[in-house]
Amino acid sequence: TLLILISVFTWANFLFTFGSYVFFGMKADNRMLQELTTQAVHPEIIAAQAGAPIQMGTLQVLKNSNGNYDFVIQAQNPNTDHVGIVSYYVAAGDDILAESHEKIFPEELKHFLILDVEYSGNPNQIEFFVKSQNWSRISRHNYPDWRSFYDTHYDFEFNNKSFTVSRQSALSERLDLNDLEFEFHNQSAYNYWQVKLNLILSSRGKIVGVNTYEANEVLSGELRPIKITWPGRLAAVSEIAIEPFVDILDSSSFIDFAGEDPNENLELE
Repeated sequence: TLLILISVFTWANFLFTFGSYVFFGMKADNRMLQELTTQAVHPEIIAAQAGAPIQMGTLQVLKNSNGNYDFVIQAQNPNTDHVGIVSYYVAAGDDILAESHEKIFPEELKHFLILDVEYSGNPNQIEFFVKSQNWSRISRHNYPDWRSFYDTHYDFEFNNKSFTVSRQSALSERLDLNDLEFEFHNQSAYNYWQVKLNLILSSRGKIVGVNTYEANEVLSGELRPIKITWPGRLAAVSEIAIEPFVDILDSSSFIDFAGEDPNENLELE
């Protein structure tokens, strides 16, 4: 009889305790979990880690010498510690004409180009769109002074720039050939497999021509004269802008004759 009473009392106590937890304890646990979750999520922190969106200028559409179109638009990375990969395209209505992508470093101001696109419609209907933008924070551990790192790697100078207009080709009197000349001086301590140059020609503040040039095997201290034949009849060129790009966060961009990569094992966050 005593064992029966003890058993009844034990089960009653268990059922009371379990019931109290079901009705009261689980609600309290859920409330506490919700409070912890709410406290752990800070929208301002998430936004700071994600990076501010790319800032874009106005699309300019240029007809080139072979009757196709070149597209140029100014872009700026407003972030001080994020590098972005931006995918973009130009479209006329629902038709995508061409697309491309660019890497843009913190606080960098540059032009995005899409060149030599065949299009027979009204160029005024063409619009520019950002397809995606992915941001990565620069690791302060690996790059404690990003600006200094960037400046020492991008220590390039472009001197003696000149644009000589229109000489007639021997192949065809209708083909106007211009000459763009400049000196590319790599004043950095680094050797690069390739430096891509965006070439922007302007007349009285208006862009009249764009192109790209790839300088291969650019050595530290090298002063390289460059001459490019530029076809087409252009307005008087008053300004020549040259925008270099080399991915200084990619170890494969560097030529290292000593066998040691200057940026080995450096990563983004």
